[in-house]
Amino acid sequence: MDFIPQLQRRHTAVGVQYYAYPISGKSVCRLGRTIEKHRRGMMIREKVIVIDFGGQYNQLVARRVRECNVYCEIYSYKTDIEKIKEMKPKGIILTGGPNSCYEEGAPGYTKGLFELGIPVLGLCYGAQLMMFLLGGNVEKAPVR
Repeated sequence: MDFIPQLQRRHTAVGVQYYAYPISGKSVCRLGRTIEKHRRGMMIREKVIVIDFGGQYNQLVARRVRECNVYCEIYSYKTDIEKIKEMKPKGIILTGGPNSCYEEGAPGYTKGLFELGIPVLGLCYGAQLMMFLLGGNVEKAPVR
């Protein structure tokens, strides 16, 4: 049997995958890893960052993002804004936490996060924090 492979290229939601077929064509083996988008000859990975404020759903949120074939990493709310700038994420998700944004010592973030030009989604406490930092009011609803 001759093992000189014939390469076949398949486009997927994640990128381009290359498969090798022996000349006999009976077995298939995948070569290497998924080749992602290239920009100026360098491999890049677009990512979404989940900023955790101590809630219980951060892992679930990240998993749902990954299920959409988007690379996702979770970071603490204590992560420096400069580190986030260096990562160049395509989006940021602020997850929930047990606090109220008005409590003394509640976790917070710098307003500069919203000036990076990156889309930000706030969930639960993350939405409260967005309103608080951007000058809005967070109030109880009259009816639950």
